Formats: sequence, structure tokens, C-alpha cells
Amino acid sequence: MIDKFLCKPSDIEVIMGPSIGKCCYEVNDELKNIVKTSFGEEFIKGNNIDLQGINTMLLNDIGVVNISIANTCTKCSNEPYFSYRVDKKCGRFAGLVTIK
Repeated sequence: MIDKFLCKPSDIEVIMGPSIGKCCYEVNDELKNIVKTSFGEEFIKGNNIDLQGINTMLLNDIGVVNISIANTCTKCSNEPYFSYRVDKKCGRFAGLVTIK
């Protein structure tokens, strides 16, 4: 959006909906090491990684600061969200990007 449509990072609003949280996103050592090397140790706790934290950092790095994050983990919240970690035959989420 910044390169193609010349949007100002300060005008971009990001809303991250429910997703698997750092409380439940356990990965193998290989992926943990990729995250450590690519993004830093602050996004790892044990074998769990923080996807929302990584995405927030990446957005901040390009100047996007208007970010809202749902604090609902799709695995452990007991809310009716799809979670592959709960049921491998679940549905999928969709992402939406709009320009006003």
C-alpha cells in the first residue's frame, strides 16, 4: 500500500483479529531458531512464538503505528473461532484490505 498506492504509514490502520496467541503457538526447534534468527529472542518463550508481536514489530518498522490487536487466542479461548491446533478439519479465516 505504501509503495503501490503511496499511502502514508501514519494513515494506515491495522486491526489484527483473533489468532493463535503466544500462549499456545508452540513450534519445533527448527522454527523457533528461524524466528530467533529472523526477529529476535523477545518473540520466543520456551518453544512458543509471538506472531502478533512479530507482525506489530514489522509494521512499526515501516512506520505503521495505528494497530489494534484482539486479545483472543483461537486455541484456548473457548470462543467459536477456527483453530487448526484444536481441530485439523476446521475452516479458515480471511484477511481484508481496503483503501478509503
